[in-house]
Amino acid sequence: MVQFESAVAKPTPFQQRIAQQNGKALQAVHGQLLNAYLTRPPGNAPFPAVVALPGCSGVSGSSKKTWPERLSSWGYVVLVVDSFSLRGIKETCDRLHFVDRVGDAYG
Repeated sequence: MVQFESAVAKPTPFQQRIAQQNGKALQAVHGQLLNAYLTRPPGNAPFPAVVALPGCSGVSGSSKKTWPERLSSWGYVVLVVDSFSLRGIKETCDRLHFVDRVGDAYG
């Protein structure tokens, strides 16, 4: 397992304009600590990489172990980002649309 900080989320120009019209100032939101699971094929050669973001049910056995091991056996480095656990989220299947998780890809 590895940990890293997600990207800083800057307000969009639209968000800045709306805030300014309401007399408010927006600040960038600092990144959050994320867990990730790294699987590598054997050897020292440069390898292509896959960054995997699990579906709405979070990191499970297949997304944490089965798929990374399969992709690694095909010669890929795989980083499975767990953007849920350190935020205390169990699943988002009935609460968020995929567009709401776009920021998770920028970690």
